[in-house]
Amino acid sequence: MTHLPQTGPLDPAAPWDAYAVLQASPLFAAAPPAALWSLASVADYREHPAGHVLIREGAPAAECYLLSYGQVEVTSVDLTGNPVALAKLQPGACFGEQALVAGGVRTA
Repeated sequence: MTHLPQTGPLDPAAPWDAYAVLQASPLFAAAPPAALWSLASVADYREHPAGHVLIREGAPAAECYLLSYGQVEVTSVDLTGNPVALAKLQPGACFGEQALVAGGVRTA
């Protein structure tokens, strides 16, 4: 499971700039501007409340995420069925891309 805790309201005067978010991500840092513009043109902004599950372990990969603000907690389930925290992702983190590129299922 992946949870996105809400850290505060967005500033409506500061529009989301998909190109700037992609450009600031280490994953896309070396991409040529034309590729970033192409990706930005199909990017979708979404805001979720705290506790919202973005990705379920084992689900088919359909999209990837680039965190522009807030925090995402990556969890898995141990052998007894209890959640185990694996990582906390910060703005600029990209996740879900490995399963999407490989055409597989989500691993956490």
